[in-house]
Amino acid sequence: QERAFLCCMAPRGIVAAAISSVFALSLVSLGYAGALAIVPVTFLVVFVTVLLYGSLAGVLARRLGLAQANPQGVLFVGADPWVRAVASALHDEQIPVFLVDTHFENIRDCRMSGLPCLYGSALAEETREAIDYSGLGRMLAVTSNDEVNSLACMRYAEDFGRQEIYQLPFAPRKEGRHEAVPAEHRGRFLFGQEHTHRALSALAGPQPTVKKTPLTAEFDFAAFQARNAGTLLPLFVLKPDGKLQVATVEGLAEPQPGDVVVSLVLA
Repeated sequence: QERAFLCCMAPRGIVAAAISSVFALSLVSLGYAGALAIVPVTFLVVFVTVLLYGSLAGVLARRLGLAQANPQGVLFVGADPWVRAVASALHDEQIPVFLVDTHFENIRDCRMSGLPCLYGSALAEETREAIDYSGLGRMLAVTSNDEVNSLACMRYAEDFGRQEIYQLPFAPRKEGRHEAVPAEHRGRFLFGQEHTHRALSALAGPQPTVKKTPLTAEFDFAAFQARNAGTLLPLFVLKPDGKLQVATVEGLAEPQPGDVVVSLVLA
């Protein structure tokens, strides 16, 4: 909704700026000496329009209920069983989610689970325009194809910003092959360097389960790790104020009492 709103408000002065000099020269040749002022006036109007829209569009969109100041929802590119289990757990906690996949069976199961989803390639412009971005603040590329994940990160970086673009770590490369995507052309790696798509699918098993564990002063994150080492893989931390923290290869900021750790149960 915000994307459509901003597109509607986008300045339309590029045509006027391009042909203003043509009109000015034509009018001068007809004897209207003051017509030369058309060019600077046109560029001034375009500049002021861009300045006003750039500073006011976001504020107006939020006042109209078309945008959120700090959206916490997740766009999942990929909808395999373990991804659906994670999305369902977040959806149950009122975190907006949306899944996109090229496999109809995955999308069918998403629909049966009541998850917002779309059948199609996330790299296609028509798919990107059809996504419901309401409440979404980050993108996780979690398909089995490393290249597709990287391309999705490049494509959606302008929508969410590079800090909120994530993908699964690359599968180990064969000796002699050097195809790693540079950091500027990919997203932030999720969960752990060894947690590739194949590894996560194996760890989740045929019936993936997600567990949500509240932390308290008596049962803090250190106690959580000590009790669940080897049985749970922390994926997210849900803060009391509704903010969502994503686990990356850099690790999690120390969760505090009152937080809820969202973990994948290891089969």
